[in-house]
Amino acid sequence: MTIATLSQTVWKDWTPPTTSIWTPEYALSQGSIGIYVVIDGNNSAGKSKYVEHLQESEQIRKLQLYLNSEKGEKLIFLEEPIKARVSEIEEWYKSLGNFADKMKKSDIGFEFAALMWRIQQQEEKLKGFKGIAIGERPQFAGKGYYIPALYKQGKITEEHYHWYMAVVGEIAPYFAWPQLWQTFHTDSGVCRKRVLSDDNRKDQEKEFLTEDYLSSLEDEILKNATVGAKNYCKTHGIPRPTMLLFDTTEDIALDKTLRVRAATDLFERITTLVQQQRAEIERRRNEPKAEVKQ
Repeated sequence: MTIATLSQTVWKDWTPPTTSIWTPEYALSQGSIGIYVVIDGNNSAGKSKYVEHLQESEQIRKLQLYLNSEKGEKLIFLEEPIKARVSEIEEWYKSLGNFADKMKKSDIGFEFAALMWRIQQQEEKLKGFKGIAIGERPQFAGKGYYIPALYKQGKITEEHYHWYMAVVGEIAPYFAWPQLWQTFHTDSGVCRKRVLSDDNRKDQEKEFLTEDYLSSLEDEILKNATVGAKNYCKTHGIPRPTMLLFDTTEDIALDKTLRVRAATDLFERITTLVQQQRAEIERRRNEPKAEVKQ
């Protein structure tokens, strides 16, 4: 089953994009800044708590001062789409018929749903966007680390592994690509403790997210944020994002000092990107216009 068949089965009025959803060049061509930031890390690494901290921080209010509202520049946070749409998963599976049974058993169905939701979210939030957007996880986290980790743990079949990687390889170039990528390298033991203490996680999920799996996932996340991103950018001829690695053996969700440190580093890098883009906008504005021959 191809991505086109699957997408049309689930979303009747949606087809995969044929051009990039968004690039910073779009905003720059309009005389505005365009910056997309992703926050990455293991399951239960404390990303959501960190994003909440960012939203309430003093630095966010300072960032607002860099924006030109008259040009339509905004600062937005992209909600992790899975959190907003978990209730739709079962209906989604049912709509796929027999193919869903295989996907469900191999744990790949959820990752495909997450992929499609991220595409939809980017189309809704980033098309024509000007300003600064911050969100959890890179757009194809499944291909980058979830699916490789599941495959190595024997939780998905080789057939489904290659199918998924091919699907994402086909559609990945159309995603908006981040300019700044902050990754939390959190001890897998800390993540496992948070999984077990999370009342919002079902028992089946807690059983699935073992320390061995979380450790394997962490390895894939680091590989994706370094070698994977480098190779992807080289293949598609796009600038490599600025990488920020925050290494900790402590629980960032419980330690405000760690969150402040990570946020300070992030906002310094965002500020630098804003300044660089403003300088580029000014350079383009002052660039001599080519003469039009009569």
